[in-house]
Amino acid sequence: MNIHALKSHLFTIVFLLVFQTINAQNINVLFLGNSYTSVNDLPGTIASLALLEGNGKTMNYEANTPGGYCYFQHVSNSTSLNLIRRGDWDFVVLQEQSQMPSIDYYRYASMYPAAAQLRDSILKYNPCAEVVFYMTWGRRDGGQQCEDYGDGIYCSADFSDFDHMQDTMTRAYCEIAEQLQSRVAPAGEAWRFARHNSDIELFSSDGSHPSIQGTYLTACTFYATFWGESPIGLAYPANIHESEASLLQKAASQTVFGNLTNWDFSPSLNADFNYLTDDQYTFQFTNATSYPRPTHCLWDFGDNNFSDEESPIHEYTESGTYTAKLIVESCQKTDSTMRELEVIVPDGINENPTNFAISPNPAHGQVTLSGQGWICISNIMGQLVHSQQLNGTYTISLERGIYIATFTDGVRNYSEKIVIQ
Repeated sequence: MNIHALKSHLFTIVFLLVFQTINAQNINVLFLGNSYTSVNDLPGTIASLALLEGNGKTMNYEANTPGGYCYFQHVSNSTSLNLIRRGDWDFVVLQEQSQMPSIDYYRYASMYPAAAQLRDSILKYNPCAEVVFYMTWGRRDGGQQCEDYGDGIYCSADFSDFDHMQDTMTRAYCEIAEQLQSRVAPAGEAWRFARHNSDIELFSSDGSHPSIQGTYLTACTFYATFWGESPIGLAYPANIHESEASLLQKAASQTVFGNLTNWDFSPSLNADFNYLTDDQYTFQFTNATSYPRPTHCLWDFGDNNFSDEESPIHEYTESGTYTAKLIVESCQKTDSTMRELEVIVPDGINENPTNFAISPNPAHGQVTLSGQGWICISNIMGQLVHSQQLNGTYTISLERGIYIATFTDGVRNYSEKIVIQ
């Protein structure tokens, strides 16, 4: 590996290390929901699973879970809003009232609009937070679900059983997660898997809320969602038998990792850039990465020069073929792309046979022109942006970019590049 390649390689490593999570095992999570979250202390159970794993994982959390609460109530709840505004959340878990997703009217008139409001507020104060929709489960016996939140009584279909209702719950949570480019913690589907493969009772006596086993299964599902690791082999409460724990861990693992595309609708980070040049040795690079969150850039121009600007201007000093590389980082994700550039640096490029001068160059906003004659200034697209007769010294303002200034004194012509940074 030559010296330049080694330097480029090391610089890239340093960049990635700087922007990676200092300790990705430690996460901060906010839970907004109701009794399906608070019963049996689901957040505390997840935190205990991480801590008892003994590999340095910790989950710091806060929760606001008033009984029966809906998304639209969290939108205006001062406790929920203050917790969101506090910031520094890695994940914000949103759990809707357990019947709402199954009722067509309230799903579209209330659940989806309120979810969007919550998501917008979360990302405003936590630009890198992952919004996770907590997919709950159908009722044990199915049945028709009816609610009245001031618009009149609206009901769901008369579900024949758990699976029939779960189909609607799954579709509702995945639909809103896809619309809002978020993630799903598929607890309801993990419950389906466990019910189809065991006789473990996941429900409490009301056929709605979770038993200890149901909460443990849900906690294993969140463990897999948060850390991207299988919950198989995790610790389990003393009041759950080892064989039950093993099956519940398997149910969570196979549900979450069986087809990740079913649950993760968050946007992908795909690095991209454009460049412009009119002289084949000065290039204006533009970060063209499409991503809804702030990105940090590292440019390697291939000639032992680097930049961390969003859209840098770079001048090559020697002709040749160079590989320009862009690395982008956002919210602990990284991606890169590269392109080959053919650079031609003409001989005598800096010779000025006239009495014209430009200073400073490069400049920030303003340049001073001096000389006797006529000047025309064009942008990199060849469009004329300024022209005037020179008879001494003048200062002009230009926007950021690359320009070509052409001088003439009636006998000689001279062109020079102007760089505004």
